[in-house]
Amino acid sequence: MKHYFLNQRFKPTLLNVRTIRKYIGNMFERMAVDAEKSGQVQLIVSEVLVNFVEHTDPSPTVVLVRISRENTQWVLEILDNGVTFDDFEEKSKSAENDLMSEGGRGLFLLREYFPDTEYRKKDPNEADGFNTLYIGLGKLEDHRPALLLVDDDVAHSQLLYHYLEAPFRVTLCEDVASAFIALTNDTYDLILSDIQMPGCSGLEFRQRLIAEGISDAIPFIFITGEEDDSLSYSASDLHIDDYLIKPVKKGQLIRVVQRVLKRSSQVKLQLIEHFGRQLTRMLQPALGTKMGQYDCEWYDLAAEAGGGDMILAEYMRDKTVVFFADLMGHGIQAKYYAHALAGYVRGMLINLDDDVEAGGLLTQISNAFYKDKVLSSTMMTCVVVVAHADGRIELANGGQPPPLVSNGEEWTAITVEGYLPGLLENADYETYHLRLEPKQKLFISSDGIWEFGSNPKTRLEHEDSVRAALQKLATQGNLKEQTTEFIKQFTEMVAGNPSDDVTVLVLSGATEAS
Repeated sequence: MKHYFLNQRFKPTLLNVRTIRKYIGNMFERMAVDAEKSGQVQLIVSEVLVNFVEHTDPSPTVVLVRISRENTQWVLEILDNGVTFDDFEEKSKSAENDLMSEGGRGLFLLREYFPDTEYRKKDPNEADGFNTLYIGLGKLEDHRPALLLVDDDVAHSQLLYHYLEAPFRVTLCEDVASAFIALTNDTYDLILSDIQMPGCSGLEFRQRLIAEGISDAIPFIFITGEEDDSLSYSASDLHIDDYLIKPVKKGQLIRVVQRVLKRSSQVKLQLIEHFGRQLTRMLQPALGTKMGQYDCEWYDLAAEAGGGDMILAEYMRDKTVVFFADLMGHGIQAKYYAHALAGYVRGMLINLDDDVEAGGLLTQISNAFYKDKVLSSTMMTCVVVVAHADGRIELANGGQPPPLVSNGEEWTAITVEGYLPGLLENADYETYHLRLEPKQKLFISSDGIWEFGSNPKTRLEHEDSVRAALQKLATQGNLKEQTTEFIKQFTEMVAGNPSDDVTVLVLSGATEAS
């Protein structure tokens, strides 16, 4: 019986695209699947589902997304009960030369990323049959730490390899020359090197790595046949992490390697966290307490070292434009993408035409995402807010949770939705218009505010708790105090450790004393 790591049933809607993407991203993250491969799969699934919604008549009522493993291969299956794509093979082959055709971009990306793809038509005699898009995702990535072992003694290196092969990926080199070739062609988490080798010793090998700037930051362990005080001094000068005396026992070898790797990981994590904090500070919005004629409060809390949430604001003579975005992923990689996008959007906002509405601005951003090779490799959801000096507010939404508006007592969702930015060229986004009365509030958040918990039960309980806290925020009162209290309650719900980045923006029509 086939085991499915993911087996979810959905109704194909634009809103469910984000849900399905989230399922896949979370699953691959738990399994330590390469982030690039995860992003490609999420993009392909999004393209296929958007095609079901926009280009299939009638659209399927049920879609199944399955991910399984067959031996060493990942398999993605997308099943639908809609009409059969009879000319799939023909259009798939011509997609590279006709990207503007219906479904052209999705088919091109499918062929580009995953050439091992097969479309299986449903049995026309089966009323409840499904078409199946069968996509081979390739081999599982080996995420064990990679070690480079340099030793001219073949028998000894084979013994060490035998000791290390289960917990680590080990590459053997008999001399320094072949070690340099290996370092050029691959990346390693740790180097083990014998000292006494003909031609170039282990000490000289380390000296060359430092002098040439080649992998000099990789943890380094010496293996020597004799204990010598001078070795300790040399190791210190060359920033050696540890050394082992022959004969090396298996338990001792593994403990030393694991200890050095752990110490190295801690140092790298500290550097990443430091850099992540710097990027986070750079991306914090220059939002004051006023947006047009409305009071304004905002809050952000990053999971890990800073993720992909961001708010950008541009204050103009008669309006304020806010770009509220969530880029796929967590940690430093998402922050890199956010920083790249921020630079582009800032330039766009500075040069924005006066007559461009929120929907038109989101179209421009989506096109930039679509055309840029770096940005198109990730996924983004966003909301654009334009607050005019005369009190008018414009909203456009590309996959974010629906904004909420209160009447002083309860919240109502604003149904303005659109494609995930970058999926389609010249995607058309609706502009929603509103004006806040004195007792009203507008609440905009990333999906991290709603998503917390390791199972459906705890996630539902969390959502109920958020709604209860939001109910208090909906009522009339001091915006700053109410927002602070809401954030306090939310932080307690997640014990200060959200599973995703959290960003909140609240506007109030009330004229309140701070």
